[in-house]
Amino acid sequence: MSNNPSNLKKLQIEQIESDQIYIRQLSSSVGAGESVEINGIEIYDTDILIPFSQMLFKVRPKNTEHVRCMRVDGYSMAPMLFPDSWVIADVTAKFTGDGLYIINYCDNFMVKLLQKAPDGTLSIISTNKDYKSYEIGPDDEAEVYIVGKVLRCVI
Repeated sequence: MSNNPSNLKKLQIEQIESDQIYIRQLSSSVGAGESVEINGIEIYDTDILIPFSQMLFKVRPKNTEHVRCMRVDGYSMAPMLFPDSWVIADVTAKFTGDGLYIINYCDNFMVKLLQKAPDGTLSIISTNKDYKSYEIGPDDEAEVYIVGKVLRCVI
């Protein structure tokens, strides 16, 4: 193949296309400071597939069946996340160690850092010190559900 401009452009397009991973978008943004109240609202998969570069991942997810993306609203996670950032999450409802998670906290759809202490206390942390962080003890009645663990952030 010669190095004429049309062949180079074709090679660039093929490279870009082979680099893409398409991730299904959820119907709702996730809150980071601004409350995304979900009481009575169903969050569902849309038909929208967002292209991301495979270069975002150390290892390309083998199965994207449980991988979803969503926009971020609010400033509670700044400087880690800002409004209109994207989070890509494995929407498997299990805690797999400290890290950034998508959660349902008292009917609010949020992205927060989670840390679990040996005594079972769960810390829900906002990285922006102007916003409140929470602690939930093993006997507390607050409703917290893990929606998924964040794999990557696109700011």
